[in-house]
Amino acid sequence: MDQSPGTETWNVTETRDNVFWAAQFIFAKHEWMTLDLRITHALKVIQVIYYPCLAIVVLPVNLVTILLLSGGKCGLSRVVTRYLVAMEATDLMVVVLDLILSKIPYTDVPMEFTFWAGDTPVCNIHAVPLYTATDCSVWFTVTFTFDRFVAICCQKLKTKYCTGKTAAVILGTVTVISCLRNIYLYFRLSSVPQ
Repeated sequence: MDQSPGTETWNVTETRDNVFWAAQFIFAKHEWMTLDLRITHALKVIQVIYYPCLAIVVLPVNLVTILLLSGGKCGLSRVVTRYLVAMEATDLMVVVLDLILSKIPYTDVPMEFTFWAGDTPVCNIHAVPLYTATDCSVWFTVTFTFDRFVAICCQKLKTKYCTGKTAAVILGTVTVISCLRNIYLYFRLSSVPQ
């Protein structure tokens, strides 16, 4: 790819730029090399190793947790199970959308994979579910914490609020609000000149 001077990007196509070259470059004794440059190269090397390992561990763990919780034989109430399954599902979506589809293709320095790189409108579509899943993950945790607060501290509200139907309504509402909140990203990113 042709690179214009002055633009900083991770998409370097020179053949000498790979992980081993970056590691050798970090540990070489170059007096001219600043600490910032060494840190930048060290982070690139760490990301190439860390992101795939993280995906390999987190993906099956989330899937197994969802399957175990969905079975309903964990001794948890229906409300707690719904919240935990929803939180695990959104965490899994964040891992797939952010880590696997966004971060891992960019960690290898000679990048040839430009599907999500902004060259197509698909990148704009990708931003909406990514940020929606992230918002849902955060707000599901908040609503679950509030539900447990009511269950423990407010015995009068517990019978009305802490039900499976209420949990489903709250989770659905949070999902719809998160979708509506993040739908503007498609149009905002579409208007940015390439």
